[in-house]
Amino acid sequence: MIVNLIAVIIVLLMMLAPLALIAGVVIWFVRRGGKGRLAVPGAPLQPAMAGIPGQPVSPVWPQPIRSSAQQAPAGSFAGQAGQGYAAGSQAAPFAPSELIYLNGEKYAQPGGMLTAKVKLLHAETKVSASELGQAILAATVLAGEQSGGIRLRTAAEKRLFGLRTVNVLYADPGPQPARFPDHSLEAQVCALVAGGPVRISNLFYTILQDDSSEPWQDVTELVKGGLNARGWLEAEEVRHLKVFKSVNYRLPQRTAQLAAAQSLDPINRMLNGTAQQRPELWQLLVSELISARNSRLKQYDSGDSGGSSFD
Repeated sequence: MIVNLIAVIIVLLMMLAPLALIAGVVIWFVRRGGKGRLAVPGAPLQPAMAGIPGQPVSPVWPQPIRSSAQQAPAGSFAGQAGQGYAAGSQAAPFAPSELIYLNGEKYAQPGGMLTAKVKLLHAETKVSASELGQAILAATVLAGEQSGGIRLRTAAEKRLFGLRTVNVLYADPGPQPARFPDHSLEAQVCALVAGGPVRISNLFYTILQDDSSEPWQDVTELVKGGLNARGWLEAEEVRHLKVFKSVNYRLPQRTAQLAAAQSLDPINRMLNGTAQQRPELWQLLVSELISARNSRLKQYDSGDSGGSSFD
């Protein structure tokens, strides 16, 4: 009887082993943050977004690109999102990164069962932390460029003892100071780059400050923190087990109404224009953002009660 029971258990374990392996691979990919992905509902992942050269880049943002007659030349994007934050312009209430967060359901798909999610403040919706975080950071960089606060530059770096050359993306000080809202990600980026050239992945590694189990979620927390510092959100500190602290944010009606009145067209034109007109820079930008996230992903060793990382 005991021998038969042991035999049955062994057979069951052999049947479950492939499923466990598949589950492990899926979890590993999820923890990688969907490498190469930067998309929104209804926009399939294009080969070029995954880093395959020579493939066309299609628009990935919710609003359609305007006709070529209405578009600015590549690299200028006159009159778009970042232009309104150039020195001497009238101060805007929200930075592009903040408007993306306050309209998160338009820039990220609903979060899946195995993906990290972000709860939006203006709707009973949880969206993909990876997609929303990447959209926020991409807009932060591009708006900084459009404002004149930073310049983007591609640089070649040697790897594998000089046997391999890879392109990376740097931010250099721009020709003029930008005027982004205080405590916004854009203001932080321009302030850091004003001190000298910084690689984009290192830039956001610094801004994220600490390692965590999901840095994409931390991106949205930084945005909320900036909005709260200017009085656009209300915050309440909550203690758990009298030891752990967290902050709960609430969206006041006046903030929700003002955000809803802001047009997203300039932001969408900025993102779409970059993806279409400067595909190589777009791919490098996505790669740098994912690199920053992975560098801040908390690693667990075998002796840590947090388990092991699949990254």
